[in-house]
Formats: sequence, structure tokens, C-alpha cells
Amino acid sequence: MKSYRALFLVAGFAVVCASGQTTTSRFSTGQAARLVLGQTNFTKGDFGASNTLLGSPSGLAFVNGTLWVVDANRLSAQPNNHRVLGFTDTASYPTALQDPTIEGSFCGVCRGTASVVLGQPDFTSAVNTLTARGMRTPNGVASDGKILVVADTDNNRVLIWKTIPTTNGQPADVVVGQKDFTHGGTSVPPTPTSMRGPEGVWLANGKLFVADSQDNRILIYNQVPTSNGAAADIVVGQPNLTSFVQPDLTLNTSTPAANNMQTPVSVTTDGQRMYVADLGQNRILIWNTIPTSNGAPADIALGQPDLVSAIPNYSFKLADQTVDAAGYPATASRVLCAPQFTDTAGSAVYPIRCGATLSLPRFALSDGKRLFVADGGNDRVLVYETLPTVSGQAPDSILGQPDENTDDASRNPNGANAFQTPTSLAWDAVKGNLYVSDTYNRRVEVFSPGALAIPLGGVRNAASQQIYALGSVLIGGGIAAKDTVTISVAGVAYTYTVLAADTVATVAQGLAKLINAAPDPNVTATVNTATATVILTAKKPGAQGAGFSLQVAISNGAQITPTASGGALNISLQDPTSIAPGALISIYGASLCDSTQAADLSIGYLPSTLAGCELFADGVRVPLLVASPTQINAEMSWQFGDRTSVSLYLRTTHTDGSVTASAPIAVTITPENPGIFAEAGNDPRPGYVFHAFGMAVDVISLNGSIQAGDIPTITIAGTAYTYTVVAGDTGDTIQQALVNAINSAPDPNVIASPGNENHTILLTAIASATNGEGIKVAVNVAGNTTPALSLTATNATTCCSSVADSRVTTDNPALPGEIVYLYATGLGVTVQSGLADGEVFKGTDNFPPIVPVDSILTGSFAGTLVSTSLVKGSVGVYKVTFQISPSATTDPASQTRIAQQIYVSNVITFPIQVPGTAVITPTVIGKSTGARRRVSLPRGARN
Repeated sequence: MKSYRALFLVAGFAVVCASGQTTTSRFSTGQAARLVLGQTNFTKGDFGASNTLLGSPSGLAFVNGTLWVVDANRLSAQPNNHRVLGFTDTASYPTALQDPTIEGSFCGVCRGTASVVLGQPDFTSAVNTLTARGMRTPNGVASDGKILVVADTDNNRVLIWKTIPTTNGQPADVVVGQKDFTHGGTSVPPTPTSMRGPEGVWLANGKLFVADSQDNRILIYNQVPTSNGAAADIVVGQPNLTSFVQPDLTLNTSTPAANNMQTPVSVTTDGQRMYVADLGQNRILIWNTIPTSNGAPADIALGQPDLVSAIPNYSFKLADQTVDAAGYPATASRVLCAPQFTDTAGSAVYPIRCGATLSLPRFALSDGKRLFVADGGNDRVLVYETLPTVSGQAPDSILGQPDENTDDASRNPNGANAFQTPTSLAWDAVKGNLYVSDTYNRRVEVFSPGALAIPLGGVRNAASQQIYALGSVLIGGGIAAKDTVTISVAGVAYTYTVLAADTVATVAQGLAKLINAAPDPNVTATVNTATATVILTAKKPGAQGAGFSLQVAISNGAQITPTASGGALNISLQDPTSIAPGALISIYGASLCDSTQAADLSIGYLPSTLAGCELFADGVRVPLLVASPTQINAEMSWQFGDRTSVSLYLRTTHTDGSVTASAPIAVTITPENPGIFAEAGNDPRPGYVFHAFGMAVDVISLNGSIQAGDIPTITIAGTAYTYTVVAGDTGDTIQQALVNAINSAPDPNVIASPGNENHTILLTAIASATNGEGIKVAVNVAGNTTPALSLTATNATTCCSSVADSRVTTDNPALPGEIVYLYATGLGVTVQSGLADGEVFKGTDNFPPIVPVDSILTGSFAGTLVSTSLVKGSVGVYKVTFQISPSATTDPASQTRIAQQIYVSNVITFPIQVPGTAVITPTVIGKSTGARRRVSLPRGARN
């Protein structure tokens, strides 16, 4: 089997050695989670409570192999289960090198079965109570392996278990913040024994730390209390333990300083330093030593340039600040983000956020070497590979977003690489796992450090591969020497002066030469000489190349008439990195596999290992077509229709016996997202399009609604075939009844067959080649006064015989009204049940995708879909058969795309020639700037 070769190379291979230790301990920006707890896949988001289902998790703690999860929150996320779960099964969670698959499961990375629940009598209850056994909106949890503490937030208290609980609903032994287990009040002003809405707790060096959130302070108990109502020893954030705190936030007049805080929601230490998430002042406060006196000031503030600022995403320069030569404030502190550009007035324009800014941070956690920050308002986790030493320091990498400037909720906010308000963190030092509570997505995600062997966006539909924005300018009108015509791209103008000997085609060529000779930084120009059209293709793929303005102009009184396709370069709705179940995918990277190996389709199934490489999506082995050092081709699981994102990574067994694993990336899953197979080069690329029949044909479409008494009639060479619609009929039954009427006669001129798209009926001439052309076809619907049903014959006669299964080329062009076919992948799940992942299709052409192809557009003319089906002898490939519009005009590179609901394919081209018109000879001006692509048809496609 021929393989789809690499489009480009991307350096940087993530490795995990056979010993289980990563060769790089650094996290990578944009990497996906490797495991998920609390849901049956990353995007399920089920609502409820059980020993495997999380409601809205917040606080986390990990110690001695047990993960504690608070299943409640104060963010109004639902459901609020008022409980804490203990997971003692973390030792069974697979590392990157271990086999993650679970027999019978389509999510091997979905883990976690709780062994104990606190706050509820069982795993399905979710009632808030004020007792030693109950809780009301707990938010924080901590343990040192001997003691467990929980911040029972809305009961205004902290619960303490002197030993690790082992039974469901086990009562706490000690309560602080209240005098006993049946009281839950607050005090204004606060006292050494009171609390108001505590959200964070921590244990270290025999001390208990409490984030007394609504009292704007941190309480430190020098010894973990052993009796109810114990008083704190030290307060930070306030000058003393009885300082008045304004309970009404609207009346609070305090300003940020090193010794105060506003709604601290967590406190942690690494044994030496103390970290506080100062939510209301959009910063993480760091004390270089654990405070031992009241009101001790912090040393560092992350998220702010200093200890006296509190602006969310403080990325800009204040209006009253003077600046130095570099554009930064010349006053006390620097702006955290560099300017992105300078506007027309000469003012610096700053991003909304950058890596150094924070918005409503909720947790900071250090292992003594690194620091992790849950930046809740920006839906991300910041990773500092070394501990920050100055205020406003930027992180080394970011989880949850693809870069430092993005917080894009529209890009699949529950994807395997995303968060919606991360609230807490926990670290497993043995396995190197970072646990992140993702409250609104009702899950806990698990991240492991590593670089990216497969770059972000490195998994694509194998047919469309990459999408480039397009624009065009049609040259028309008359020719008059010295007239000028101008094409402007992104404000850059290219003007051509018309010569007396010019034609509209040579004017188009002249404009293209000007654009490419510059060269234009944004586009490459080619020319369709048959239509005198300049085609502009973006140099950068995807959204990077879209949106550049496109304008045309002429000199006064000019006869030439340029017509632009639109005001800007436009990109198709198709995103090749969004993958449909069952689609063929191409994965690009560097040093993926040690050698190249292709699958043997004759055995009936694709293997899960080639050249020592295994690919896992959500812990499920992905069937492989081809594996090589730079590219892997595979089939996405048919079973992934129940999710919108998967976590994908590569595990490689090398020739020397060592094993490596890449850091995972997220792949967006969509119900369908078609890609059409085409040759190499820049979009639009020449497609693999074939003549469908050696006989003359015609297509009849059945539309409208069902109404008893309608009588559809098809008349072939004067012979009428009718059917009377009855109650209970469907489009399928009417279609089949008309086919049966024609074939049972039988008609002497044609054979009728049903198409599986849009209730079409295909009429194929019995006489061979051109002998079958010219048979008259007519349709009508009678019976009722106003028929609800309609029939349409595409052509008035059978036509367009050709050499069946020969490729459409400039020497063998398609005809208007002819039936042709192309190959595509990513059309979604087939209506045939029971097709296994990697199974070579052995069936017939009666199994289209569940979501039909809605339309096919060739040039500016809609084609008629006849049938769509998986290709026998192939994996994941669909054959799409359609009739070209009889109105189509001669065009050596007619642009074609298919659509399924909101999903639109890449654009391919093929030649169409109206009989009797001049021979078509396409011309290309300029060199392609796109990445080189070597592509071949999938097995099962005819040549």
C-alpha cells in the first residue's frame, strides 16, 4: 500500500526512558492531559455522584499514593456533592510507558474508583449537613499521610481527622473555627478562634495553615489542634488576630500591599516558603520563609509587577506612566507584557494577557524546585521550572492554552488540553503526575512532563492535510492600451498597465507575475488562463493566512473590469485538525519511529504496532496504516462519536530495546469533517477524480414531502412508469417502487438503480458507450391538485458516456452532466453497524455515512449527489459519486468541495470541458510556497 508522506518536519521529540524517568522533566505549553478522573471520557461531563463520577471538584491533596478530591465548590458549578473522596488506586494508573488499555473500554486513560467518601454516608448521597459527619460546600483538603484536614467552607470551619479515614461517612475528630460540631457561625470582627468561609488548608512541619478567605487572612497553628475551637497562633494578611475586616466587599477601601490580601482561597508551603492565592488582588504572594509573626509582609507577587498592584491581567501601561526607550514604564515597576505592535498614533498596543499576568488565581503548589499556579480566570496552569525570585516573573510553560496570550473558550473548552477554571493542584513526586481539578468540566486531569514529539496541530485529516485561505480576481471587460488595473493584498498594491496586444488572460498573468516577483509576503498568485482568473493562495496555513484584505481598482475610464471574490482571503470552514470517527489521519513529527513499515491489508485488519510504534488515543490503540520516522498514517476509532476531544500520544520501542513515549496532545473530534484526496502542492490541489461509467446515464432526484395520492411518473423514450403514493410511504419506499417499475417491465433502454444519497435514481443505458446517449427522459407528479412530491431529471436525455474508472485529466476531461466520483475520508460513522476499528471494509456500496453529504459544489454550480459509500478493500475511505451540473462551463481547474452540515472539505480541482469548445491548457504563474507533499491514493482507489 502506498503511504501519505510527510508534509513537513517538526523537531523536538518527547521521551520517557525505559526506566520510567523522563529525559526531560519539563512540561510543554499546550500539551494534553494523559489521564482523566471523574468521567468516562475527557468531554463527557456527566452529572451526578458515584464512586467514579465527580460532580464539581475543587480541592486536591496527594500523599502516600492516595488522592483526596473535594467534590464541591463555591463557583456555582453543579452538582455540588458536599463530599470528599479518597482514591487509593493511583498505583494502578498507567505511566506513559505502560499499556493503558482496559478490556472492553474505549477510554483506557479514564481512571479512578474512590474507596472512601467523607461528608456523605455513601457514594450516591449529596446532602449538606452541620455535624461531625457532614459538610457544606467544602473546598480544600490536605494531608501529611497521618492526619487529614478539610476546609468545610460554608460551615465556616475546618475538620480534622487524627488518623486517615477508612470508612464511608467517618466523623471528624476535631473542629476548629467553631466551638463544636453543631455550630457554624461567624464573628465580626474575627477572633483567634473564628473563621468565615475558609477555602484552603495545608499541613507542613507539624503546623496547620488555613486560608480564612472571607476574613482576608491566613491562620497558622504552630501545632495541629487536638481539641475543638483551638485558637490560631499567627495571622498573615492582617496586623493581628482581631483586626476588623469589612464583610461588605462594596465598602472595602483597602489598597494592595505586601502585608494584606483580598479573599485568599488557598495556602501552601514547600516546607520553606509559603504561597497564597490572593484571589481578589489577582496575584500569588510568596514568603521566602514561613512567617513567624503577625502581619509579616510577602516578598514576591506573581501576576503583578510589584507588591502594590492588583490589576487582573496587568499587561498594559497605565496612562499616567512615563516610559523608557524600550516602551516600558520609567516609574517604579515594569509592564509585565511586551507590546505586540504600535498603532497608527504611535502608541504601544499590549496583549490582553501574557504568561506573566494573572486573573483570579486559585492555587499555587511547589515541590521545592518547581512552582505550579492555577490561573483560574485565564483557564490555565502556569509552570515555573525554577522557583520565581522576582515579582511579575513569567512562567516557563503553560497548560490549558496553546500559548501565553490565549484564553479561547470557543476552541473546545472541555478538550483534553483545556480547563474551565482550574481550582486546585496536587503533585505525585513518584510518578511525576500533576493533578488538576477542572471544576466546570466535572473532572480531574493528570499531566506528566515531557516535550512534544507530535507538535500541536500535528494530527490532520489525511486527505485535506492542510487548508490555505484563498481569494481570486476575475479579469473581464475590454482591452485598451495604457489602462491600469490594480490588485491590493493586505494594503500592498500591484498595478499592471495594459498593452495593446493583451488579452484578459495575459493581463491576469501580468498581475500574477507582479505579485510573485515582489514577492508578496502573504500570498502566492497562480492563473487559470481559461477563465482569466488570478488565484491567490495564502502562504501561511489555516487561520494565520486568512483575513488579508483583497481589493481591486482600475484607472479612470478603463475598459478592463477586475472582480474580486470578496473583501478578504477566505478559508474554508474545514479544519484538518478536527477529526471524524473512522477518518484516516496523518501524524507528523520527527524521530517518531526507527524505520518505515506499512500494513498488510490482505489480512483484513490494520495492526496496532508498526516499526515498533504504537499510537494511543484516550488509551485505545489506534490502527496503523504506515509508520515512519517522520509520519504515521492511522485510522481514528469509529467508537469516538461520544466525545469531542481525545488525548493522543506515541509509544515507541526502539531497535536497541529502549522505550520512549511522547507527551500527549489533544485532538478535536467532530461528528464529520470531510477531506478530499488530491495531489501534492498548494490549495487548491488537483483532485483524484474519475469517470464513473462507460455507459450513458441520467439522474432523477426525488424531493418534497410525502402525500398519499401523489403519482410520480418517469417517462423513458415515451414509456411511462408510475407509482401511486400511499399513507406510510417514505422517500426510500417511493424511490424503490419507481426503480422496480422500470426494471420489472423491463425497460428496453435503461436499467434503474437507487442512489443512497438524497433519494436519487440512476438510469444507465443498456447500449454501450455513445450508442446509449440521447434517450429521452421526462418526469412529472400528478394525482393531487397540489402535489407535495417533486421529481427532477438532471438531463433531458441520457448522456456523457466515457471510459469507466479512468482518471479525469486535461487530456480526458469531464463533461457537464457527467457522473464522476472522488475519494474522501472523514465523512463520519457509517450506517453499517459492527464495523470494528481498523477493519478492512468488505461490504457493498450501500452503506453511506450516518450524516449524508449535503452538497457538492463544482465551480459555481451545485452537483447532484448519487451515492456515498466506504470503498471495498480499504479502511476509512469513502467513494463519493456525483453528477456534474449540466450548466457547468469549460474550466481546466474547476474548484470542487463537499459539505456535511457545517463542515466543509478542502478545495480540489479537476478539468471540465464543454463538447466543441477549445482544448483547455491550464497555466501556473510562479512557484508554490507550500510545504512539499507526496500523496497517493488509498488502497481500493482505482488508477
